Amino acid sequence: KIDRSFSARVENLVAERIVDKGIVVFKKKIDLEIDNVKNPHLVWSSIKELEDELLNVKNTLKKYIYDYEKEEISQNYVYLEGKADNLLIPNVERKLMSIISNKQRNFVTILGDYGSGKSTLLRKIKYNLSKKYIINTENKIPILFLLKEYYKSNNLDNFISNSIYRELQRDIPLSLFWNYVKNSRLVLLLDGFDEMVAQVTIEKRKELFLKISPLLKSDSTSILTCRPTYFVSPKEFKDYVSLINEKNKSIPLSILKSKKKRDNSSIENFKNNLSEKILGIE
Repeated sequence: KIDRSFSARVENLVAERIVDKGIVVFKKKIDLEIDNVKNPHLVWSSIKELEDELLNVKNTLKKYIYDYEKEEISQNYVYLEGKADNLLIPNVERKLMSIISNKQRNFVTILGDYGSGKSTLLRKIKYNLSKKYIINTENKIPILFLLKEYYKSNNLDNFISNSIYRELQRDIPLSLFWNYVKNSRLVLLLDGFDEMVAQVTIEKRKELFLKISPLLKSDSTSILTCRPTYFVSPKEFKDYVSLINEKNKSIPLSILKSKKKRDNSSIENFKNNLSEKILGIE
């Protein structure tokens, strides 16, 4: 039962035009049969319902779907092949959607040459997830992070806030963002690790990787794209991964197949060794 004094206080504030309503928040959704307080200015809500109302991204995602479907790429999208432990992945997009749908808490890295379709793939994943969320808001919300814009922010928190505003057209408290991350309600799409800073040392790459690592080792699925030749060797990237993959558990390696053919065998060998990394984070 609710304290009648709260109801009376809400009535007074509404009469003074200070507030429009009062909200009674429950920790979990329950059947409401409340006879002791009848107040048309009181709203009953679970914590989840209140968070969803605060986030309220349906219209933004609908606009993304509408804009995406108007683009030529939506009509001429090319499905990409990949490799995992030398096993062919006929459709990388379908593989990623399966990982997300099965609620696997994975950090996924997609490696491919410039122009191979990494960014286009992430936009398609965002489109797919947006459609699923519009149908059922229990599904996960995609957020695209453009790592080439990281330099505009002083730290990870500012980068997250700026990315959320660009993506969702609203300011969201970081505490709410991390709560959604913790509850696996988001899919974090991080595009272009190699675009954060060009021409950097091994030490600088390690520093950048650790800066964004809270997004990579979270309870929500994270997908990171990068060019394989950004690293000096496959070992360098594996060392970075080991820094955040404390339990050392991983799904087999995979590679994003480039649409452009290369004659440089050393680059091809590098790609075949490093591949696309799909790592389970628990």
